[in-house]
Amino acid sequence: MSIHPILVLLSGLICMTTLSAQNSQTPKPHSPAIDQTGEKWVTITKVKRPWFAFRGVVVKKFIQSMPEYAAIPGLLFKAYAFTAHAPYFGGVYLWENKVSAQNWFNPGWFTRVLKTYKKPGVVLYYKVNGVQTLQTRYTTQGDYYTSVSIGKRAIPDDTQGLLRMYQIENEAGESGYICLWATEKAAKTYFKTDQVQPEYFDTPVLLWETKSAQ
Repeated sequence: MSIHPILVLLSGLICMTTLSAQNSQTPKPHSPAIDQTGEKWVTITKVKRPWFAFRGVVVKKFIQSMPEYAAIPGLLFKAYAFTAHAPYFGGVYLWENKVSAQNWFNPGWFTRVLKTYKKPGVVLYYKVNGVQTLQTRYTTQGDYYTSVSIGKRAIPDDTQGLLRMYQIENEAGESGYICLWATEKAAKTYFKTDQVQPEYFDTPVLLWETKSAQ
């Protein structure tokens, strides 16, 4: 008996974002001490989202996968994300160095994504020149939002709703900021009159606690 291709894809989605039932408890979040500069890097992943993978289902898988991601060597923080205007899911990861990121996003990762979703996964690398945590939210789930703005010179650290800000360079050497916001409204209110229009990410789940950040 053949297996329907939709069931195969859904199985792949579950496998890539979950652990076994005994590991499904969400860790208690805390504020990681990561406000030092150094060789930190941010990666942003984009994986094609199957049409049947509804947002609520994927968010549950995000939460169930947190213990797995919390154990990744070198991972300091992860914001689980959906691209705001395209059918992709993934995350915004903060790493203690580039090697840790490359060890996770190895050739096997790309092979698994292509096999499961029939589309190649995308991983974007950004060198971190500075990190500012302006407000700490201890809740795992929320209406968080992320903006990526290349070419932006500075964002005032007293901007309403701004939680965290990474000063970054992309692989082309262009500078800018990746910002975590309390809400979509806060992000879009700030950029409403700004000349630099960012890429937005719906960010429903935050992984505050990892072994590397302790």
